[in-house]
Amino acid sequence: MANTSYTNASAGWTYNGARTLYAGWTAQEKTLPTITRDGYECGWTETATNATTITYQSGDPLTPDKNYTLYGVCVPIDYTITIHVGNGATAVNLTGWTGTGTGTLTKTYHIGDTIDLSDATLTYKTGYNGSKITKNDSYGSLSESTYTVGAGNGDITIGASALDT
Repeated sequence: MANTSYTNASAGWTYNGARTLYAGWTAQEKTLPTITRDGYECGWTETATNATTITYQSGDPLTPDKNYTLYGVCVPIDYTITIHVGNGATAVNLTGWTGTGTGTLTKTYHIGDTIDLSDATLTYKTGYNGSKITKNDSYGSLSESTYTVGAGNGDITIGASALDT
């Protein structure tokens, strides 16, 4: 193919033979598109499609000073799930949680994670036994003893029932 130069001034590009296409960009500030996903912080990075670090925030201005290849990236937000000891108990134990054996436990999860609360054990006050799990937040969902993390910090109470007399 011959090295012929083609120019389209109205579209802002020049095609030079079979080799190179140059865009006629001007260094004007551009606003990066906004990326959203529930339970994730999203933005842009130059590193790769599997990146876990956001370099540029969604919606931020960017003035091109070089050639950019940007990839969208969404990183899961850490949500703290808190379990409080409820009526009829003095402590709750759950392996792997911070504060186990006390009145308040915490642990970090991500949206969509499920937590099996059936392994939680209580230290009962006199006259109480069993357990009752209550969801106190509007983010997650509770089905029997399984809590599914929603897009927000979770709050759960595990209490006991009075013994039948």
